[in-house]
Amino acid sequence: MSEIAPICTGFWSCAYAYQTLAAGFLAVLAGLGTAWVIWRAAHLPVREESKRQERQRKRRRTHGQIVLMGELATVRRRASQSTASIRVMIANNTSLTDALKSGLYLSLPAVLSEWEVVSLFPDELQQKCMDFANDVHEHNNDVERAGGAFGDNNFRRQVLGRLGEIEQAAAALRTNLAVETKSPVKTTILARDFGPPSP
Repeated sequence: MSEIAPICTGFWSCAYAYQTLAAGFLAVLAGLGTAWVIWRAAHLPVREESKRQERQRKRRRTHGQIVLMGELATVRRRASQSTASIRVMIANNTSLTDALKSGLYLSLPAVLSEWEVVSLFPDELQQKCMDFANDVHEHNNDVERAGGAFGDNNFRRQVLGRLGEIEQAAAALRTNLAVETKSPVKTTILARDFGPPSP
């Protein structure tokens, strides 16, 4: 029986014998490298777009929070003025007219109507914004149904109590916003601009 001659008897003979296999292996490596380059090139714009959108969301959130801080300052001043006006009306037994009522309504901060912006706020802050908006709506409903010399004693206490809550809520929410935007300057301005709620 004849012996089978070895395929590989030296380096060059091995290289020659397995050149096709080696070429196939290198082709596979080249193909994988090309696929990785294509994948990276395809996903790079996606990642950059995602980062751009995230930066845009952060800018919109910060802008909305800063604008809301200013609007809350206005609501708090108006609530304080309404409290003073109601007390004068009660003391003078003044009958309410539509003209007098119009000066007691509170305007809801415009930012709170822009839910695309508010939805960018942290969940807890969103809930506080919703609670504040509800308080303002309830106050306006109270004013709408008020009559005579501003209703009976229980109704007066309810209206004045809610106005006090709105003042406090506006101050607290504005403080939360100042912390959220990481602005010590705004926090300092808050402490200087806002006094205690009306008694």
